[in-house]
Amino acid sequence: MGTPHCESLASYAMRLAEAHCLDVGALIYRFIHPLTGSAWKDSRSQRSVYRIDRADLGSLTPAHVHIGKWLDMSNETQATVSALAELTKRPDLHLLTTLPLKGYVKKDSVLRFQRAWCPVCHQEQRISGQPVHDLLIWSFLDVYVCRRHGRRLRTSCYWCSSKQPILRFWSQPGQCGRCGIEFDTEDTRSYGPTFEEAWKADVIGDLLSKWNKLEPGKRKRPPTLERVLTSSYSTGDIMESLLPQQ
Repeated sequence: MGTPHCESLASYAMRLAEAHCLDVGALIYRFIHPLTGSAWKDSRSQRSVYRIDRADLGSLTPAHVHIGKWLDMSNETQATVSALAELTKRPDLHLLTTLPLKGYVKKDSVLRFQRAWCPVCHQEQRISGQPVHDLLIWSFLDVYVCRRHGRRLRTSCYWCSSKQPILRFWSQPGQCGRCGIEFDTEDTRSYGPTFEEAWKADVIGDLLSKWNKLEPGKRKRPPTLERVLTSSYSTGDIMESLLPQQ
């Protein structure tokens, strides 16, 4: 945490489930959902959990795979963070989401809807013995490239071509949630990012390394993240551009 390479909460949930010999659906149904109270009420996540409640966990179909919001600035995400913090005794899990930006930028201008990843990062993680995980920065709508390896992020499985939601009931770290192939087996090629793509990735990485210092945002009409990024190009400081202009 506190670096451009911090893990996302969805990825953390995958690893947590794997470490306890559970699938993600069971982790949510048995442990997280009972602690979220009314925050998931009438949400897509809640309806997914209710479908589990009426079904045998061993007979679920792909219709049960969407698990709602894990990374955004919603009350649902806050409830999930609180539940996981209680279960793991980690008070800093909000930094694995975009909750620090709440009140600073428009909530629907930050994240992409699908999972994105760098196959070479996953490959390096496996080779070095690190836990395979997804980075939070890959989930940002304005990030298209891995700056470490100069490769465009993938948003679909190279084997079955399926788009990946942020989390599936059977999600595994570094694997396709549909066909199960490991993402790091892909033969990737170097990609020369444009100046704008590289600059946006660098600035958002800088934001991730500093946003633990942000006070709760209070803007009633926050700007889009794109507008904040544009402003930071002239100010040279993403944190300064997040603050309301006097």
